[in-house]
Amino acid sequence: MTKKLVSDRMVVSKADLEKKLTSYLRKAGRCIDAAGVVVARVATANPDQANWTVSAVKYGKAPKSECDDELTRIVPLFLRHFNVAPETPADEETTASEGALAEEEATVN
Repeated sequence: MTKKLVSDRMVVSKADLEKKLTSYLRKAGRCIDAAGVVVARVATANPDQANWTVSAVKYGKAPKSECDDELTRIVPLFLRHFNVAPETPADEETTASEGALAEEEATVN
């Protein structure tokens, strides 16, 4: 039995995909304390392939082995249905300014 790849994947922003993956991971039994999933764009040789991969997982206080097992189940589903939108310079500036704002808030509190 072969799995069909979806050539017309839904295109979402990198941040949205990371949020969706993290949300699904946290819904898994003991991974509720996972801090996040980091996605990186990759070049593809074939247009039928996904243009992203998981580059890091921030486990937080969640058990690593159980979260890895859950990601092994979740990520292939996401790879078949999502592509990451190209980042524009405006997106990079927004991400940088949000990061600076979060650092300021952490310093103030």
